[in-house]
Amino acid sequence: MKGYKKIINLIGIVFFILIGLFGFVYSTYQIYMGVSSHSWPATKGLIVSSEVIKTSSKRRTSYEPEIKYTYKVHDKEYTGDIYIFGYNSARLDEAEKVVAKYPENKEVRVYYKKTQPSIAVLKTGVPKTIFALFAIMLIIISIGSYKLRKYIKGM
Repeated sequence: MKGYKKIINLIGIVFFILIGLFGFVYSTYQIYMGVSSHSWPATKGLIVSSEVIKTSSKRRTSYEPEIKYTYKVHDKEYTGDIYIFGYNSARLDEAEKVVAKYPENKEVRVYYKKTQPSIAVLKTGVPKTIFALFAIMLIIISIGSYKLRKYIKGM
């Protein structure tokens, strides 16, 4: 029975580290894209839909702005839906504020990646909350690594 508990413990530690690594990679990508978006060229775009999406689970309800827009680069039309890299709204008032800023049929500036124009945002930069996720994932990886080292030493 003791060997079985050790295996379950090891699986838990590895799972913990993998969650941290996934979150770390995700937040690093969002930060990288957000920072690089500051130097992207801009073009005119048009908001085609703008609404607040409600997501509910047993433990909580969250709200997210869903904004779709079209824009042209070199005579080719694209559709985008990224407001800003790394943005996750959970509060209704925040989501409503973003949607109010981008109503349907509004002309907007769209910033697109020069080498891949299908990637675009309405707002350049990175929200501060993504840095918190980045830090939390580093902590999770650190704790998991510590537990794994401790587990290996106890073998």
